[in-house]
Amino acid sequence: MTDVQRINDRLEDQLKTYINFEFPECLSDPTLSPSKEDKQFMELMDCELKVVNGHYQVPLPFRGDVNMPNNKPQAYMYAKHLNGRLSKDKDLLEQYTEFMNKMEDKNYSERVPEEELERSEGKSTWYIPHHAVKHPQKKTVRVVFNCPSRYKGVSLNDQLLQGPDLTNRLHGIIMRWRQEYTAIMADIESMYYQVYVPPESKDGGLWWPNGDLTQDPQVYRMKVHVFGAISSPTCANYALRRCAMDNADKYDTHVIEAILHDFYVDDFVKSVKEESTAGRLVTGVKECLAKGGFNLVKWMSNSRTVLETIPSEDRAKGLKNLDIRREDLPVERTLGVLWNVESDQIGFNVKEVDPKATRRNILSVISQVYDPIGITAPYILKGKKIL
Repeated sequence: MTDVQRINDRLEDQLKTYINFEFPECLSDPTLSPSKEDKQFMELMDCELKVVNGHYQVPLPFRGDVNMPNNKPQAYMYAKHLNGRLSKDKDLLEQYTEFMNKMEDKNYSERVPEEELERSEGKSTWYIPHHAVKHPQKKTVRVVFNCPSRYKGVSLNDQLLQGPDLTNRLHGIIMRWRQEYTAIMADIESMYYQVYVPPESKDGGLWWPNGDLTQDPQVYRMKVHVFGAISSPTCANYALRRCAMDNADKYDTHVIEAILHDFYVDDFVKSVKEESTAGRLVTGVKECLAKGGFNLVKWMSNSRTVLETIPSEDRAKGLKNLDIRREDLPVERTLGVLWNVESDQIGFNVKEVDPKATRRNILSVISQVYDPIGITAPYILKGKKIL
């Protein structure tokens, strides 16, 4: 082998490494056989799935017989730290309390009665710590349940099967969304919390009723799959797909196909040729998923005709006080990118940074741009070449 050939081979290897790093979805091979654990997960879901009060119920997919230690001391330690943080941030406390009250009001969680606590004292019990995460753009608070936390070398996530990846590929979703003229978008309200867990699978957590930090924290238990468990994404996606297949004989094929192929987790994005087709699709998808307890909200479309068919309470926040017929449609964030609905263009928002040309500042600019399909590659590449 000549020196030129060796150099070419090395450059080709470097190019492949770069492409795999930039576009990790190309590493996915749909022809790969499911693993033994994936088969175990799907068999459990198929056997144990039930419909309870209009919602799908599937168990926590434990790897086998599990005897979790009682981590009550750890739970109180986490609660003490959370109390200190919330005491110093009144705005965070208000949003956190609103979130936890909503969980109880919507029957996603329930307070454990004192007499039941006394009966279970000393038995194997697992308390899930939780903490707040603020959305960088929306500034809203989401409570994440810390399922990876360990106690005596054990964590809840270690005992759960993750399950197969049932999420549709992001680049495919976006490309299909831009394929036709009439685009629509929606979001499933609290998707994970629409999938129930059996009564024997409920895990606990500590919280102060009505956010009163001066009182002792009380024990609550979750009645749904929580945000933070390693199995929750697959359990929710399984229930969503099962809802489509269970109702396939009641709806048109294009409705079922849209549910199966045009959801990225809880985000629904779809494009069709005709406005009339879009209107029927909106109605069909919403009605079908409602049979599984999934409520589609935050609807948006670049068609005013389609928007007028959607009840105002189900439209996106930017449309709430908007005169659809006369005013310009807003800019919405969709799958991490900006969608200028009025002009029907995808855009990106880059904050102002220090103009001094240092490696740190260049990296800061490049890292701000989230571009899952490579639209900005010709511009980002200039900065990457400098680095």
